[in-house]
Amino acid sequence: MLEPLLRFHYLGHSSFVLRFADGVSVLTDYGKSNAFGLESPIHDLGDLHPDVVLYSHHDEDHDRGDEFLGATILDGAHLHEEVGFDDIVFEPIKTRENAPGDNTSFLIGFEGLRILFAGDCQGEIEAIDQAAELERLETIFPGRIDLLFLPIDWTHPIAAKAAAFVELVRPQTVIPMHYWSKQAKSDFFAALAEKNEPGRRQFLIEEPGRPDYAIESVARSDDVIKAIGLEPGPWLPAVS
Repeated sequence: MLEPLLRFHYLGHSSFVLRFADGVSVLTDYGKSNAFGLESPIHDLGDLHPDVVLYSHHDEDHDRGDEFLGATILDGAHLHEEVGFDDIVFEPIKTRENAPGDNTSFLIGFEGLRILFAGDCQGEIEAIDQAAELERLETIFPGRIDLLFLPIDWTHPIAAKAAAFVELVRPQTVIPMHYWSKQAKSDFFAALAEKNEPGRRQFLIEEPGRPDYAIESVARSDDVIKAIGLEPGPWLPAVS
């Protein structure tokens, strides 16, 4: 059996383990569990030693300060050009949460698979109804996106605008992240479902009830976007 192009595991909030078919493991935004006293658990890595660690920025819900001996650290705050690691390419894209450039989204390429880890791009999401923002997004995120990891909650609800962001970018699959309640995730899915028209389903919502998922191959459909709601859990390599 061929290994999937990508397996990924949701640790919680904005933290994922990505395991590529070439054996490289990538850890994203491994922040403090329940940071700021809010309900956003991030589960432990166990004995996993990631090859690459990404930081979109350094708020405590995205960076708990752990040291990863031997890992390649890609710090969005200081990265301004494309970086290659084995057969994987990481392109930093400056986006915003509260101010221009205070967040780095990462466009990750591997064997034709294009992944966008958006980090905290809530400022871009908030402005989605502005004409200038539409032009900006088309410029900074050109081409297709196969897999999008997208924040869907902020200091105030942004579920409807996050859904509009997905509709504009049109990834093959979207994984909601960065939320503080199950209600926020439910609101995001409801906003997507409202865009489905009778006889034409634009969004297919799946909640598999587990933290892991796999992308078998690059398979593009312009008709249906999958929205996958994962349940955070500790790293368990036997099931991931």
